[in-house]
Amino acid sequence: MPTLKELAALAGVSPTTASVVMRGEGDQRNISQATQRKIMDAAKKIGYQTNLAARRLRSAGEKNTVVALYWATDFRAPMMVRFLHGLQRAVLGIGRGIDIIIRPYENGNLCRAASQQNLSMFNGAIICNASQQDMEYLEGMTPLIPIVLYNRSSVKFCAATINNFTLGSLPARIFALRGHKRASIITSEPVFAEMRLRTTAFLQTIAEFGMEAMPIIYEQNSMRGGYLAAMKLFEQKEMPDCIFFGSDAMAAGALRTFFLRGIKIPRDLECISIGNGDRDLEENSVISISNVQVPMEDMAEKCLNLLLELLEGKHKEPFFVEFPVVYHPLESCGSIPEK
Repeated sequence: MPTLKELAALAGVSPTTASVVMRGEGDQRNISQATQRKIMDAAKKIGYQTNLAARRLRSAGEKNTVVALYWATDFRAPMMVRFLHGLQRAVLGIGRGIDIIIRPYENGNLCRAASQQNLSMFNGAIICNASQQDMEYLEGMTPLIPIVLYNRSSVKFCAATINNFTLGSLPARIFALRGHKRASIITSEPVFAEMRLRTTAFLQTIAEFGMEAMPIIYEQNSMRGGYLAAMKLFEQKEMPDCIFFGSDAMAAGALRTFFLRGIKIPRDLECISIGNGDRDLEENSVISISNVQVPMEDMAEKCLNLLLELLEGKHKEPFFVEFPVVYHPLESCGSIPEK
């Protein structure tokens, strides 16, 4: 089993310096980034961190694999329920002890929650909802435990992803093929690059079909935000004949506005959302929500399986698994009555 002295010798530093860096206190003690990286690279080479995790588990009397789940505490917090369902399904299928520890973090501040010191408490980590700033932090670090990303692209880490361009372009194609002429987008301000990509893909595709792009309406990513955004539509000189929603929650809120205004869905206005919310809500609202589905449960299951494969040494190079984007046209459970 590698010792701290062996680590220090390989990195060419003193045992004290190696110990400080391995505790995640390198910045506080003014140890240069170059030296920290050298120590981290050496530790990874000899498997020093893995042994730290093993000692922690033995000292606690635990035999389970301990996995950290990092999830942002913003509008995506309610979506974690679906992800947890997928992890639960994976754990039951694996048939061995796995503890999932939820580690919430503020968007853009992953560096605080997932410092080297914090990561050392776990055997592996699944990181979800990383912003561009968070991704820069991850790409610049040398983690000593396996890390898998949820729906993020990386040359450094394994990931379970979807094609975010298709997630935006597919609704546009559906609208165009159904003869729509004026398309609008209701979404929230983008907090990660993939959100911008979805909007860009939608706008590029409707342009290819000669459709008119009406102004994008930004509101809070919630049912209330969708309700308020839909109200703004009626302030425009002309209504769209189709809308692409950034989330199921916003689409559900907008449906209330349309109900109050006597707009028939989908006859007067066709709506497609990104299916990242509660499927019960999608299917059983008064007017059910058509969407392009994010297979969150399947992606969560793959994230955990990838992580366990990394722990078993089955993968030498990072790679990603891309899930298909599927359109779900949901039949109305009811209709808006005539006024």
